[in-house]
Amino acid sequence: MKKISVIIPCYNEEKTIEKVIKSIPKEVFEIIVVDNNSTDKTAEIAKKLGARVLKESRQGYGFALKRGFRKAQGDIIVTLDGDGQYPAEKILELVEYLEKNNLDFVNGSRFPLQKKESLTLMRRIGNYILNLVASILFLRKFKDTQSGMMVFKKEILKKINLESGDMPISQELKIKTCLAGFKFKEFPIPYYQREGESKLSPLKHGFKNLWELIFLRIKTLNPNFLSFFLLFLILSVFFLLAFQNLKMPFINVTSDTNGENGLASINWVNVGPLSLKFGKYIKGYLIKEDFDFEQIKNKGFYINHPVFFLLPTFLLYKIFGISEFTTRLSPFLMTSFAIILFYFALRKVFKNNIYPFLISILFVLLPGTVYYGTTNELAVFNLPNALITFSLFVFFYFTKRNFYLWALMLSVIWGGLVGWFYFFIPIAIWFFLLFDQNHNFQREKKKLLILIPVFCALVFLINISHIGILQGKIGIETLKSAFFARAQRLPFGPWFQVFYQRMELNFNPFFLWLFIFGMFIFFLVYLKSYKILTPLFLMPLFNTIVFYQWTLHPFGPIFFLPIVAVFSGILAIFFYEKFKPWGILAIILILVFGGYLSLKKLDFFINKFLILGPNDIELLKELKSQISDNELCLGQNQMGLYYGGIVMWYLQKNILFSPDCLKDQSSQALKLAIIFHPQLGDFYQKEMKLFSEKNFEFLNCADFWCLLKKK
Repeated sequence: MKKISVIIPCYNEEKTIEKVIKSIPKEVFEIIVVDNNSTDKTAEIAKKLGARVLKESRQGYGFALKRGFRKAQGDIIVTLDGDGQYPAEKILELVEYLEKNNLDFVNGSRFPLQKKESLTLMRRIGNYILNLVASILFLRKFKDTQSGMMVFKKEILKKINLESGDMPISQELKIKTCLAGFKFKEFPIPYYQREGESKLSPLKHGFKNLWELIFLRIKTLNPNFLSFFLLFLILSVFFLLAFQNLKMPFINVTSDTNGENGLASINWVNVGPLSLKFGKYIKGYLIKEDFDFEQIKNKGFYINHPVFFLLPTFLLYKIFGISEFTTRLSPFLMTSFAIILFYFALRKVFKNNIYPFLISILFVLLPGTVYYGTTNELAVFNLPNALITFSLFVFFYFTKRNFYLWALMLSVIWGGLVGWFYFFIPIAIWFFLLFDQNHNFQREKKKLLILIPVFCALVFLINISHIGILQGKIGIETLKSAFFARAQRLPFGPWFQVFYQRMELNFNPFFLWLFIFGMFIFFLVYLKSYKILTPLFLMPLFNTIVFYQWTLHPFGPIFFLPIVAVFSGILAIFFYEKFKPWGILAIILILVFGGYLSLKKLDFFINKFLILGPNDIELLKELKSQISDNELCLGQNQMGLYYGGIVMWYLQKNILFSPDCLKDQSSQALKLAIIFHPQLGDFYQKEMKLFSEKNFEFLNCADFWCLLKKK
């Protein structure tokens, strides 16, 4: 028979260690008792009985076992607990089973229990869950992953790397043995009732073992497979959350921008973007036969922002047709692409898969990400473009490959053509580089400090030139007025109150407070390790400082979305690293509770925060075939929303607007009018009276709108 080494990790087992040692067969080559900081006579008793006693100062079952493994001299190793619950007298029987069946590892399985009183109900349930999870994750039937009685050939330890220092080492040893291809079987053993108090906390250790099982599965997967699997989960969550809104009619908040920008994209399709000189025209529905650039130039283009964000929607309309889905598909695809790059950039930063997965999941759980990620609006397009630029910068920072450098510069050009808000991310990167002390990036740093301002200035001049082509000097003056209006200084108190409300709307209060606490943790604990994330913080900060008044717009806080996810994730990471295993529970609670609140907020955005009702859209669809150009007048609204874009998008006809449509020279062709329901307030009652005085009579009402007919 080969030499057998029995290893017994002990922590204060003076009541049972003598019984355990005396029940070990005499044929055993050596008995090793690992004293794991016992304060009683465990070590003294073991020495008297002839056991070899080793000291292990690091507290933990795993540390004690690994100490014994390193010192064992036998060919076969047997593990036991010092509490007397495992049948030491069965050692030779298990060793014989190992050798006769040409096995490498025999696990002593306690299940089914011979004596149910030997395990409490809670521990039985916990073991069942752990065994089931292990069997599912590793596609192998395990009867007892937590058993402390194991018999195996010592050579196994040379082929596997044991990492755990605590209770999970039992499951880790068994699973890694199987994954390494060793012959493994389980053998039924009795399990005795414990004498004295157990040191095991069922909830704490059970939860820790469950997390380590999942983490072990993740770590043992092929790294590339794992990355793409986690990315698939992230995108699946984003798609599932966004799907409802993708096909919604244009009735919820900010849908006026879907209609407005959808109409501009339809005009590109009908007339051609070159004929329109890539201008955003939203004051009418254009057709090629009647198109005259000089005529519409006098009516004016939208020139407050660069408008090349229309290009993806234009292409989708050309390929897949015009619909609510294709209108929202453009920002959805841009956001999805940004999420992909952002996830891989975070992998470069954190050098693992789990932390990027956590932050990316938090990002797609934020209601603002999902809702505005499916809203065709120019400010929204700036966010994914900013994330793309940041991700390319991270790739270049860590790899120094010129491919990423020029991809980064191209992203600056494209992002700058999409909107003014985008410029804050290259500016934030530039400021980060200015103070970055990474000595291995100095040459690349000098390049970027020159190239970023040059490319930003170039694309800025392109935008200004484009505005000049569309509107001349009037356009430049209009742009100046728009800038100063958005940059207007307001009293801080009222401004902050409204800004906080906007933040809560986009993130929900739970994630907002996680962001605030996570920000302090980042700057106090993680700044040195993850300093490259600071541009994501500087970007919305610069935007808030410059466009002070605009941040009160419903879109205002969207540039905080990435850093809210990052800082919330940082806080979760801090909990995990400092308070295992309770930190794991904190992460799960953050995801579950935060996700629940986000779903409620998202439901509010999509189904409750409405500017129109579904019957209003049905009304437009019915009218589409009943009227021609300029036969419908749209009433005014007090909300500052451009409903004309929605109406013309659905009708694909030109309309007139109140009160101009009621002037004698404009009302010749008018047949119908749509006004807001008079019950909505005094303003709309006056509107109804105005139309009545111009010989319009009431026909019917939908949800928000009422239809009038000219007598």
